[in-house]
Amino acid sequence: MPMIISRFTTGMSAKEYIHLLQFRESDKFRQFDYGKKGNLKVYRQSEPPSFNISQVQVPTYLYYGPNDLFVSERDLFKFALQLPNLKGLYRIPFAKFNHIDYMWAKVANTLLYPNLMNVIDQYNK
Repeated sequence: MPMIISRFTTGMSAKEYIHLLQFRESDKFRQFDYGKKGNLKVYRQSEPPSFNISQVQVPTYLYYGPNDLFVSERDLFKFALQLPNLKGLYRIPFAKFNHIDYMWAKVANTLLYPNLMNVIDQYNK
């Protein structure tokens, strides 16, 4: 735990936070929205381009908590349907499991890490 804490970032930038809010507000998974004028300058189009996750070729496993403040189950399923190589979708069986709990929840030791380690072990053989 001390090693994790020593390497844990002190937070996120305001731009990252705004970008998360943009995902939520627009209901689109796309690059940062600088506004029409800024988008024209940065992207040469009025709207930010979407991330093309249909191009992701690596085997992907998604883990989610039912109480996540950043990612709703609806959004996660919408995202998952676009992944061409989705290998697993695992709901953490704990009603209060939230976004930060992947690192900090005591229940992660029993409800998340064993499954995650099994997945990692499959690719280490």
